[in-house]
Amino acid sequence: RIAYMPTHSVYYRYMTPEDMGSFYEDFFPDFSRTEYRNMLNYFGLDANQRLYNMSTGMVAKVRAAATLSRNAGLILLDEPLNGMDLLGQEQMRQILLSLKRPDRSIIVASHMFGQLEAVCDRVVMMNAGKVILFGDIQEMTAQYGMSVSDLYCHTFAQILQAQAQSQAMGGMKQ
Repeated sequence: RIAYMPTHSVYYRYMTPEDMGSFYEDFFPDFSRTEYRNMLNYFGLDANQRLYNMSTGMVAKVRAAATLSRNAGLILLDEPLNGMDLLGQEQMRQILLSLKRPDRSIIVASHMFGQLEAVCDRVVMMNAGKVILFGDIQEMTAQYGMSVSDLYCHTFAQILQAQAQSQAMGGMKQ
């Protein structure tokens, strides 16, 4: 029911994308080999090339294809655009848009707001394990008059400034 893609690869580098498809098919009954092969083709990947011969971005695309070829109700992606070139990032955004449906939630942990803002409905910003800002992206951008990326920079600049002032005041007390 939950498909998860961690930030870092956890696959054997001697494997090929075809091997990974077999691996996923053995472990996950909701895995679609057809969908997986379609995504590999969409990304322009050779299913028989060894992962150790692939670039970081190519391996990221294989990992994404494997994770997103599951028919899971909840998909968790940790920094899914890491290592991908601009075309790969655009392809990933298109895939994420195609996977949207009412009975599925896709949660993306990322610092790349600008690249993901167009495919997300809501955003949650956290600092030190605490939620500092959350809401509907369209409402937030209208309310604050800035993109999510700009809002992130503005919000965290304020937090850093407040922390610096607090530390300075702490030093004065001594």
